[in-house]
Amino acid sequence: MEQNQQDSLLEKTWFTKLLAGVLVVQVIMLGFSLKYRDQIVEYAQKLPVLVRNVVIAENGNINRPRPFE
Repeated sequence: MEQNQQDSLLEKTWFTKLLAGVLVVQVIMLGFSLKYRDQIVEYAQKLPVLVRNVVIAENGNINRPRPFE
């Protein structure tokens, strides 16, 4: 019986440590995003144009020879 209680306690502490670790990572990411939010917003605004440029460039290269085919 005592072994089951110890196993249960170990499972609970493992899960608690996992949740605490996730919380720490989220706090770090929040701090990072608040610190660099201007750059993040600027990049997010440019993202559709960057994606469009990549798609256009790939469409232009669609007939290029591919190695190892």
